[in-house]
Amino acid sequence: MSLATMARRAGLAAAAAASIALPGSAVAASGYIETEALFHARAIEEAWDTLATHITTGSTAAVTWTGTTPPASTGWLADWTQRGLGARYCDSLLLVHATTPIMKGVGTNLAAVQLAPHLEAKARNRDVPPLHWLQTGRAEGVLGRGTVTLPACMGVVPDGRPALAGPVVDPFTVSTSLVTAEHQARSCPAGFHGTGQTFVRLVTQQLNGRGDPAGAPTSGPWTLLVDHCGADTVSWEYVRQSCTFTPGAPHVGTLTGEAVWRRQKRATAAGTSYGAPQFVSTTCWTDPNPTPPTPREWTSTTTQTRSLGCGAGYTGSRTQRRTLNWRHLQWPWDAAAAVRQVSQTNWATSGNSCRKIPDPPPPDDQPPPDDPPSEDPPQDDPPSDDPPQDDPQQDDGNGNSGDRGGEGGGGVGGGWDTDGDGKADVEHSSQISKKDRKKADYVQGHTPISRDGKGGGGGPGGDAGGSAGGGPGGNKGSGDRGR
Repeated sequence: MSLATMARRAGLAAAAAASIALPGSAVAASGYIETEALFHARAIEEAWDTLATHITTGSTAAVTWTGTTPPASTGWLADWTQRGLGARYCDSLLLVHATTPIMKGVGTNLAAVQLAPHLEAKARNRDVPPLHWLQTGRAEGVLGRGTVTLPACMGVVPDGRPALAGPVVDPFTVSTSLVTAEHQARSCPAGFHGTGQTFVRLVTQQLNGRGDPAGAPTSGPWTLLVDHCGADTVSWEYVRQSCTFTPGAPHVGTLTGEAVWRRQKRATAAGTSYGAPQFVSTTCWTDPNPTPPTPREWTSTTTQTRSLGCGAGYTGSRTQRRTLNWRHLQWPWDAAAAVRQVSQTNWATSGNSCRKIPDPPPPDDQPPPDDPPSEDPPQDDPPSDDPPQDDPQQDDGNGNSGDRGGEGGGGVGGGWDTDGDGKADVEHSSQISKKDRKKADYVQGHTPISRDGKGGGGGPGGDAGGSAGGGPGGNKGSGDRGR
């Protein structure tokens, strides 16, 4: 540090102490200058904060500008330019400084601008260091403010100016790599079998200073990480069976031997399979065609059950069953039998609780429909062509009409016509012979005949045996007279 710089710092410290110790009259005299100086200092601080915020969070690309006036897109105000402020940014260092040797309200006393924040903070019992002071390519700091060396990319910076400098990293000039591992499961390749293989590759994503992706990710080559595949194999399995036998006559001794069999074992992706047993050799007999061992074979069944829902408009469930048939085969050298399904039955319903859902009842506010009104009156029985049956009100059982027992005028009645003249000759069929019944007709609407079957045209002076309509004193007349 040069002697001039040390003297400058000492002078600033002494000026700050003297300003704090000034009496009230002196402070009042310099109040205008201090106020303007504070406005300039606050403008420098606000401009620096605005530019730093734009660089770190608001920009969409790397920030660059030439000269001392940043573009309006950075948030720079024209008022700051008119005040005599400028800004420079390069090599991740931001500088805001006074560009003129004379500023409004303070004149050439630019040191008042540097000290204004510190003095204002001291008056409020706060500790805020003064602004920087540009001197010989450096932003000198005092009373807690660190000195910053300006990079060469800023060009020539004037000396003797208040300023504020500090590092601000442009996120678009910083790149970090985020590496992740991507796994992929694959089946065994052709000619191999097993549970499969697992491959891995590294994916690299570049991130800017904000943590946002910068460009597309890049992927490395796939490499085998886990291998659970084995090559398909074909091999022979040998089985040895011991035996005892009694050779030749006279069968006085017992010998032991061994029979050797083999079968081909094939292990592929489809599973493990075996070929038919083949005879190899034996020391148990000399028969050239030995009988191969026979496997134990049996069958079994299992039952499967499932539950199904009902169709639309029904509630409940259905239970169905089916039977599976299995074949078990075990050779003498097998630890367990090989099981294979040979058949199965169709699903059959064993339980059904499906019931139709009843229709909802009609709403209470709608009465049931009435029977449709009938416009036609009830019809009487149609008249019959057959003669009327005997009526106890018309016949008293002796061939006499029951409604003709009174005296008085004769009413219109009816009876049987035996001679074909259309008039009643007798009242009741019991008064007609069987021969006359065949040709007799029943007629109505004629004057009734008397009880004895004779005509009774009763008027005054009529026959005594006339009908009830005859007048008193009538004489007894014949039946023909009544017609």
